[in-house]
Amino acid sequence: MKLKKLTAAVLAVMMVLSLSACASENVKWIATNNGKQVPSGIYLTYMLNAYSQATGKVADQDKDVMKQEIDGVPAAQWIQNKTDESFKRHIAIENQAAEQGIVISDIERAYIDQQIGYQWQFMGAMYEKNGISYDSYAAVSQNAYLENMLFEAQYGAKGKTPIPDADILKAFQDGYYKTLYVSMSLLDNEGKEKDEAGKKAVIDKANEVYTKATAEGANYSDVILAYEKEQAVAKGEEESSVHEHTESSHVSFIPKDSTGYDADFLKQIGEMKNDDIRVITTSSTVYVLKKLDITENPLDVESYRTTVMKTLKGEEYNNTILGWVDAVTVDYNPEAKKLYTPNKLKF
Repeated sequence: MKLKKLTAAVLAVMMVLSLSACASENVKWIATNNGKQVPSGIYLTYMLNAYSQATGKVADQDKDVMKQEIDGVPAAQWIQNKTDESFKRHIAIENQAAEQGIVISDIERAYIDQQIGYQWQFMGAMYEKNGISYDSYAAVSQNAYLENMLFEAQYGAKGKTPIPDADILKAFQDGYYKTLYVSMSLLDNEGKEKDEAGKKAVIDKANEVYTKATAEGANYSDVILAYEKEQAVAKGEEESSVHEHTESSHVSFIPKDSTGYDADFLKQIGEMKNDDIRVITTSSTVYVLKKLDITENPLDVESYRTTVMKTLKGEEYNNTILGWVDAVTVDYNPEAKKLYTPNKLKF
């Protein structure tokens, strides 16, 4: 009798393990697209991305995201909706690229792998904990690359409706400041505000650089190089350790509508005339900045061509993508869809 009970118990355990194995296999794919199974890891990557977005949208950054609301709905639901939207967009991009015969070359794929390899070193463990493989993570990056290729196929120089070079150049020169500057931090190595003596030392050094830069006959690029060598020596390094200067060294193109810079910083640059030099102080940084003539070298636009093109046509292109998305029906794997929810994310 005991043997029968033991045998039954063993069989029951084996059955549970067998069912678990089947379930595990069944949820490795989240949907089918053109007869091919799409790995669940791709869907989960978008879910983690949506969670990251959610952390910046909740009212209280210190409270559990999942216990709050976003745009009037529970955060978990918002994340789920955003995940579904992004995944559907992923499918639409894949289908449109296939329809137009756009394929990522081996060289481009190697470039993408190089870019994301560094990220994976630091975040790979978290992704793997959530059932996301490197291949799934890479597939999302490749999809973003395909989206850019489709944009180029529409608006690029050889595209269906190319944007005139003159329009791109004008938008660049109207939308950016060309500057040459050196910056000095008002924060210590831990990111905390320096004491009054520390801040005064930084401001005094900035004023010293400004005085040298505005002296008669001074070349500001040479002044910056001398400052960098001085800083290297102060750290116990050789002057030769300072990077070699070229015409583009320390030249920055700053979007006039940038949200990455202090508003007053941008306002002050706007007030300056070409070749003016000014000390500009923000809450964390002191800049000794020279405003340059952005119309002087039309070739400057080349490094910003794609960014400017997206400024001009980004909204139109996104509407085109939304049209592709509307035409897509995602065939979800119900078992996987039910299993993978925001509340099960692991951090």
